Amino acid sequence: MEKNKNILTMFLLAANLLNQHSAAASSVFQINGLETMAAIVSENELPIDGIIIEAWLPLENIMFKKAFLKQMNLTKWQEKVQLSSATSLKLSQQSHGAVVQIISADLVEAVDYYHKLNQFTKLWAKNAPVGATMICSVEENLTNEACRYLLEDLLQTLPERLISATEDGAILSYSYYVEGVTPVLKVAEERVNLNIAFHRFETRTMIYIGSPVIFQQY
Repeated sequence: MEKNKNILTMFLLAANLLNQHSAAASSVFQINGLETMAAIVSENELPIDGIIIEAWLPLENIMFKKAFLKQMNLTKWQEKVQLSSATSLKLSQQSHGAVVQIISADLVEAVDYYHKLNQFTKLWAKNAPVGATMICSVEENLTNEACRYLLEDLLQTLPERLISATEDGAILSYSYYVEGVTPVLKVAEERVNLNIAFHRFETRTMIYIGSPVIFQQY
């Protein structure tokens, strides 16, 4: 518990620095997507239901596979691996690589594997951003207006620019570009690095926060 508290405090400090440095055109300050999400969730005291990290990797080559296993501290190639009591890894083989998905209920472990995947992609898959989605919930069916108010609270420490907004019944989705947050994905000629969505159910509202976008179905 104390370890989680300390890492969240670090993320909040990083988010505040991001806000301070964003006005300077020459600033090179950067914060990754998962740190950004952890900061805004912590600041608004939202419980984290789960974290999903996903990347496409060129693992068809045996050399790539060996490097990946070493990076993730694995001994053999498996479609599903229980990394710990809170974290699992899934590998979905494709024609020219594999989709790697890490599902965790522990923020500290998620951060560790997020950094490991990023380190691997920098060496082996420079054009493949590592995506992260944080899933939270509130135990009530928020109105669309209440979702928008919560959205404002989530974004209050970030210098965001709205790229697109979609509101379709019980589902609301918003995409942003935030200066200094990595990675960045180009969507319809626009740069996007933060995606927040709400899905309203009868007794609860699910909140999905993704960077650069939400890769999961909601």
